Amino acid sequence: MPATAQPVALALYDKVLQYFTARVKSIRDGDEQLQYYNTEWTRYWIGTRLISRVFTHLDKNWVKRQRDEGNRNIFKVSVPLQLALVQWKAEVLDPINQKDRLVNTLLLAIERERNGQVVNQEVVKNVVASFIRLGINDVKPDEKCFDIYENYFETPFLVAAEKYYQGEAEAMMAATKDSNLNYLTKENSRIERYDLIPTTRTSLISVLKDAFSPPFQEIPEFSGVENLPASLSRTREGQDLLREKFEFQVEKAEKNSVHDPKTYLDTLLEVHTKYSAIITQHLYGDAGFVGSLCNACIVFVNRNAVTGPTGSKSSEVLVKYADRLLRKDKSLEEVNAEERVLMCIDKDVFLHFYAARLSKRLIYGVSASDKSEASMISKLGKACGSEYTSKLRQMLMEQFNDATFSVMVLGSNCWLLNRPVYGFTIPREIYPTYDRFQKYYRTKHSGRKLTWLWNYSRSELRTNYLDQRYVLMTSSYQMVILLLYNDHSLLSLSELVTATSIPKEIITQVVSVLVKARILVNEDSEQYSLNSNFKSKKVRVNVNQPIKAEGQTEVMRDVQEDRKYVIQATIVRIMKAQKSMNNEHLVQEVIKQISQRFTPQVPNIRKAIDILLEKEYIQQVPGDTLTYVA
Repeated sequence: MPATAQPVALALYDKVLQYFTARVKSIRDGDEQLQYYNTEWTRYWIGTRLISRVFTHLDKNWVKRQRDEGNRNIFKVSVPLQLALVQWKAEVLDPINQKDRLVNTLLLAIERERNGQVVNQEVVKNVVASFIRLGINDVKPDEKCFDIYENYFETPFLVAAEKYYQGEAEAMMAATKDSNLNYLTKENSRIERYDLIPTTRTSLISVLKDAFSPPFQEIPEFSGVENLPASLSRTREGQDLLREKFEFQVEKAEKNSVHDPKTYLDTLLEVHTKYSAIITQHLYGDAGFVGSLCNACIVFVNRNAVTGPTGSKSSEVLVKYADRLLRKDKSLEEVNAEERVLMCIDKDVFLHFYAARLSKRLIYGVSASDKSEASMISKLGKACGSEYTSKLRQMLMEQFNDATFSVMVLGSNCWLLNRPVYGFTIPREIYPTYDRFQKYYRTKHSGRKLTWLWNYSRSELRTNYLDQRYVLMTSSYQMVILLLYNDHSLLSLSELVTATSIPKEIITQVVSVLVKARILVNEDSEQYSLNSNFKSKKVRVNVNQPIKAEGQTEVMRDVQEDRKYVIQATIVRIMKAQKSMNNEHLVQEVIKQISQRFTPQVPNIRKAIDILLEKEYIQQVPGDTLTYVA
């Protein structure tokens, strides 16, 4: 540029500067600061871009020379509009933001949006954009600078976010509400909506970590988890990953805690209680973590060191636990704990075991009380459904009175008692009483079949061959063996089998109990006689111990048989409603409807479909479709 043009350029630059100064002074005194600031900034920004096109030559020559000579108070007029931005900051932003009035108004709008209120998001976005554009590097003006954005907006924004989320965390913990683990997802969306710079995202993650992670850090199960809020935050996959870690930790804790069958259920309940408390106190009762706890318990209860791979073992252990609590002199309050584990096992298996134990408690009169039994059945009804406990309620309604001779007449449709599959020779000592009752029952209930369950019967025998008289409380099998010694002094095992019609494997177990109680003496390997030197500190001697009979195998056989009919009935019910259905869809619908009771196996469902096809309840049509036959 010629030397004669220098004064003209300077005068032109001064005139442009005076224009921008006057224009921004007229703006800063507007009302409704945020909206007004946005409107005037938008207008100013558009206007300066139009003006800047005229001064490209000035910037390339005179302004460049001034900058090269070290004059830092001279800025470009054209792109990137440095002169206009410097004047806006000095004459509008700084005065209008005295005592942080503009920024506080901006942060208040963001807080209202966090609370679900409607705000003008475009205004917020434009105001934040102005802070980003106003940053100018005095040394290297062409490079991006975020000092205005960071000082005016980012720092107070992060302080406000920290204060807000600390309050949210405390409120949720006090109320034990479900936490919204998508806070960071929402903040991430907000950052994108307002075009905030990437460093703000990183700083905000740190702020939310300080607000939310202390409860997690207090939990040993989450030790070593880096960037915890990040894993909770930005993606649903991150949340799922943390819940998977929690589920794995619960499984591990249960596996390490359970080794002794005697303490199996108590230990399991302790672990469940511990992690339930963690979810309530530290994870705000989040439903996802509750589901993880439930999944871990389901996996563990059905496969562990005590039960092995057989899922029915847990049902049996749980029933024994309930049986122990519901016997006399046990605390009813302890029964409440059982509900927490009941959801983890196949309920039909549990109910079969439970019905068998309930039968024995009622028959032998060892139940704590009818109230305790009714309370337990009520709890089972809530967990399993009232239709599954109707038989248990019917059993409880039966009334029995104490007597020298008593007979319980039980309905075979609701009492799940194993009928004896072998014979039983009734001793002549009790046959007259047996015969009188048979005749009496036939006169009262003509046409009904009466089956005697000798395997559940009990008796009391008085000794007459000893110096002191004792009362022996025995099972029917023990009774029939001991009564034989009224006529014999020595009997072999084969003679006992012949005289009683009881199989040898059962007789062997019965006499071994009597030998162990020292009522019988084993003269030879298979020769037994009464012990004439028998003595006991108690007058009433209980030798009625259960024998190892069908047990779990018998129960599981009955369960599997019942499941066949349940699956078939479910298929018929579905097909009757749908009329026609794809084979695979039918299988999935059966699983969905039955899974609340037990988990059906797909091969069993397909087998049931084949049976119903043979019985012509349904028929196959082309295209892998089944139809209902009316």
